[in-house]
Amino acid sequence: MTVSQTGPLAEALVARLKDALKGKGLPDTEGAPAPDIPVSTKVRSGADRLAVRIEGFSMLQGNSNVGHSDRHNFQVRVTHKETGKRKGDPAKDLPRIEGLICDALKDFKPVPGATKIKFRGSFEADEPTPEHTSRVSRFYVNINGD
Repeated sequence: MTVSQTGPLAEALVARLKDALKGKGLPDTEGAPAPDIPVSTKVRSGADRLAVRIEGFSMLQGNSNVGHSDRHNFQVRVTHKETGKRKGDPAKDLPRIEGLICDALKDFKPVPGATKIKFRGSFEADEPTPEHTSRVSRFYVNINGD
């Protein structure tokens, strides 16, 4: 699988995280049911208070002399946007969502020929506006090449 063929990997990751983040968002009013957290591979515009984006795909091509296996790196960005509605607490919300993401991806084999996904680390990311806060988690998976 090459970088240009990451579609199946991205699709599997989006599906897995959408399922894991159903009903885990922040309700706009006290007592309202928690909404799903949107998951995408594209930058979304809109008023989502919490959103997840899978990004930063890269690949290290393996050695074809020893059973071709490519290492695919990607990151998952959790963004909190203050909308002026019921306030969330990014210091609590982002680590909570990051934990759900890590649990969902731990030991997940996203496509045939893949190893289990491994967590590499996370960090708070800079954002262009003060009402946005983000946390980025990095992962990798080895996938047997063709």
